[in-house]
Amino acid sequence: MGVDSAWVMKGERPIDGGKLGKYFIDRTSSIRPKSLLLLEEDIPAEFNNYNIKSPTPFGQLSTFLSIDFFIYNGRYKFAGKESKYPFFLSTDQFQAVKRSMDDSRCTIPTDFKGSFKGMSSDNVRSLYRSVDWIAWLVYVVPTIIAPLFPDKSTRLAFIALCRGIKISLQWSITSAEVREIERSFQKWFIYFDKCLEEESISKSVFKSNLHQLVHIPYMIKRMGPLRCYSARSLERSSGSYKRRIRSTVHSANIFDFSALTATIDKETNFVQHPSKDPLLPQLWSPFLNCPNSSMVVGNLLEQGKAGSSFDNRYRILPWFFALMSCLARVTGIRQATISAFHLNQQLVISSRLFSNNHVYVSDLYKSKNRSCTRGGEFVMFEAVHKSGSSHRVTNWYVCKILFFFSFVLVEGGEGSHYVYGELAKSNGVSPLSKSIPRVQMFDRGQAKFVVFDTRNIVSSIGLLNSADSSSYKYVIRNGDAFKTDIKTTAGKIGALE
Repeated sequence: MGVDSAWVMKGERPIDGGKLGKYFIDRTSSIRPKSLLLLEEDIPAEFNNYNIKSPTPFGQLSTFLSIDFFIYNGRYKFAGKESKYPFFLSTDQFQAVKRSMDDSRCTIPTDFKGSFKGMSSDNVRSLYRSVDWIAWLVYVVPTIIAPLFPDKSTRLAFIALCRGIKISLQWSITSAEVREIERSFQKWFIYFDKCLEEESISKSVFKSNLHQLVHIPYMIKRMGPLRCYSARSLERSSGSYKRRIRSTVHSANIFDFSALTATIDKETNFVQHPSKDPLLPQLWSPFLNCPNSSMVVGNLLEQGKAGSSFDNRYRILPWFFALMSCLARVTGIRQATISAFHLNQQLVISSRLFSNNHVYVSDLYKSKNRSCTRGGEFVMFEAVHKSGSSHRVTNWYVCKILFFFSFVLVEGGEGSHYVYGELAKSNGVSPLSKSIPRVQMFDRGQAKFVVFDTRNIVSSIGLLNSADSSSYKYVIRNGDAFKTDIKTTAGKIGALE
């Protein structure tokens, strides 16, 4: 028995185009109860039995609840009258989207599902697999595609749809988030009703898969997050393992068990957190190889005054000034000074970090591995500092990780692992949604830098270039959706100086 036979809902034949099939516009229909699915009682006259002659064999399972036991997949196809079609993109806009995606691939980590390859109008169907469209929908549509639609209601409806789906795909979903999913899909369907009334879309868009969006909140309430029982998760994992086994181009980007065991087996391959807590971030090899004497902070400072750089890539003095700013934030002393305690420390610099079951890479690591063509060095992090009213606030920022290092900021403290990174110029949100962060990067030669504790990393992120020729880059991340309103906590880099 399929899902379509379990909703108490009458399908409609299309009056436009003469296509076969049924389309489900009514979203107020109730759900067929368990007793009817098992034929434990007579089917009421108003219920269509869909030629079900025997109870479903799944009813013998103790886990069988009702229709929510049956898993479905979702694909969406839009069709309408071209003259009024609200989702039309011109050839120039399509090319702008392709350029944006192609130029952004180098900043998208490999842990993102989907290829993020730019598509042209003649390869839309052949370039992407079915599972790639999910990533395209939740990441590309609300950031790059939606702003291109001329009608604001179209833009907001698409963003609501994508937001609802993104939250639905989380491994953990709160009651408040279930309500947000309901509101998001309601906005989408209200917009569709308006389009149908204006005859700008065809009734054929209301396939059963689209209708099932209405029931996702119910499924989550009854069975838990969709990822916990969806067959799609298994299909995606199988495809992921298959690609990794055959991969030759991006082999350096693939985290495999051989790398993990090599790091565990050889103590020279990692540096534990100074607290010795195995759950806290660890520095991972490769490390920056330099004579021990040259890595003493006091010696580095003298070399920096002479214009020297780490690995001939990262100037020492900007790192030193960023370290002093970090010390000022930690101690609360605005004019913090570097003491002999700091100058006598020996620096340990690494190119990778292991934290919360994730391997973070740096620009230093990518500079040593030509096969790393995708992203991974960009992160969102939080910093605590004093506001104008003297109370401490937490804001989010974006940076490109240049390298990791171990240091003790406060004498008598245990120390920690730190990030040295290149800051984004500005942090804000999309004008269409406060839940979509976007940033601007500094022009070459104008960069500003930051040092912060690795424990303050929020997540690895990808950056998508805007398709409107602006300098804005949209921030995307794998896993949980961003909070509904992150505009109020967007940090200004002046607070870090």
